Amino acid sequence: MSDTASANDRRNADAAFQRGLAGGRSTTGGSGGTSAPNSSSPSASAFAATPGAERGPQSVVATRTVFIRIEETTPQMLARVTREAGEGKAESQYNLGRLNYAGLGVARDDVAARRWFGAAAAQGHPAASAQYGYLTMYGRGGPVDPAAARAALRTAAAGGDSYGQALYGMMLVNDAVETRTSDAPLPEAIDLLTRAADAGEVVAQAILGTVVYVFGTNGAKADPAKSIHYLKLAAAQDHPMALQILGEHYMVGGAAIEKDRAKGWALLTKAADLGQAGAMRPLGLSLIQGSNGQGKDPARGLKYIRMAVEQRHPAAMGDYAAILYEGALVPKDLAASVRYAREAAEAGDGDAQVMMVRFAYFGDGVAKDVNAAVRYARLAAEGGHSEGQRMLGALYQNGEGVPKDVKEAVRWFRKSAAQGNQQAATDLQDPENVAAARDM
Repeated sequence: MSDTASANDRRNADAAFQRGLAGGRSTTGGSGGTSAPNSSSPSASAFAATPGAERGPQSVVATRTVFIRIEETTPQMLARVTREAGEGKAESQYNLGRLNYAGLGVARDDVAARRWFGAAAAQGHPAASAQYGYLTMYGRGGPVDPAAARAALRTAAAGGDSYGQALYGMMLVNDAVETRTSDAPLPEAIDLLTRAADAGEVVAQAILGTVVYVFGTNGAKADPAKSIHYLKLAAAQDHPMALQILGEHYMVGGAAIEKDRAKGWALLTKAADLGQAGAMRPLGLSLIQGSNGQGKDPARGLKYIRMAVEQRHPAAMGDYAAILYEGALVPKDLAASVRYAREAAEAGDGDAQVMMVRFAYFGDGVAKDVNAAVRYARLAAEGGHSEGQRMLGALYQNGEGVPKDVKEAVRWFRKSAAQGNQQAATDLQDPENVAAARDM
């Protein structure tokens, strides 16, 4: 996903620069140049409660248009901006950072970009502070530096830079998540995110649409209409997560959005093609099964499942383990099936944990190991998987890998049956379990 995101960002950056050059414009200005925001907006950048996949600071190239004297060649412009940056001019330092980030006139160099953004940020340049904050937050062009990121983003937000407002608002929300204070009012963060989102910053739109107004965090009440509003704005900018979640909303409909399966699949497909593993899996399964309004297309469905597996999506790895075990869509490969099931199980996928119970209990593809079967059954059961609960109950009833404890077995059978597991309901009728249940 990181590689896909970086490639998309680089393509958008290159296109933005080429448009500027073709129109007699450059991305840098002279000492008297004028810089002003335009209507462009950042490229799709994934929001996560804990930031992970790389998304370049798109406002470096897409949210500013700067005019220069058209008689300058690119080498002349680069020489002038380099000279002015060395003289300490903040705007030229910022622009030289942009040139190094995008690789215009010079080889792309995130280290140099970070250095020049940092120099301009030290002079209080709002846009440079936003970019320096991004790079230090995610460890691009140098080590992760939370303190430097916080200071830079605070400066950018105070200076009115919308990208800085989006990132600083996100940082404040992340802080609340990490400290488990998401219920505490945080009006500054909500205000910054709202202002940034309304200014077109996609990361802020995504946070408001996928988190803040979905769950009602930091003093903002859950508001489906507002969530859908910001999801649509972010989806219009091809934000993969927003595309996925908005697509899911269309699939089921609700008070704030009409049910439209065709729109839903279109959005989910676009999200999947942009690298969103969470969209790849339902799309792939529906194509394989010919379900949820999708025509049956196993080959295409398998492609999406494999794409998600490449991103180590736990549930998709579990699906692929089952596909390899069944041998209908691909040649049966028990060793690979066990390998993917184990990785998915360790990552928390309940279905894969249940697969590993069977592999370990029966010695199918691995050495028989009842203790391992108990471990995976417990992981699945405690995670709420009904079949895992039934299996753990059976192990307790039979005293396999654990001391025999019929009452404990009955507890797990009851939890499983409450979720509709018919075999667990049948197990509860066993005379031994009926007798134990009377004393509970």
